[in-house]
Amino acid sequence: ISVYQLIMLVAGLVGVYVKLNIDMSKLSLRLDIHERQTVVLQNSIDKLIKDVQEIKILLARNRIDD
Repeated sequence: ISVYQLIMLVAGLVGVYVKLNIDMSKLSLRLDIHERQTVVLQNSIDKLIKDVQEIKILLARNRIDD
C-alpha cells in the first residue's frame, strides 16, 4: 500500500465516522422529539377519555331524571 492510498483510506474512514456520528445525533434528536409528542398526545387522549366518561354520566343522569 502506498502512502497516498493509506492517506485516502484514513480520510475515508474519518469521513464515514463523522457522517455516522452526525446521523446518530439527528436520529437521537428526532427520537427525543417523538417521545415528547407521544407524551403530549397520550395526555390529550387521557383528557378526552375523561371528558367522554363525564358526558356518559351526564347523559345517564338525564335519562334517569326523565
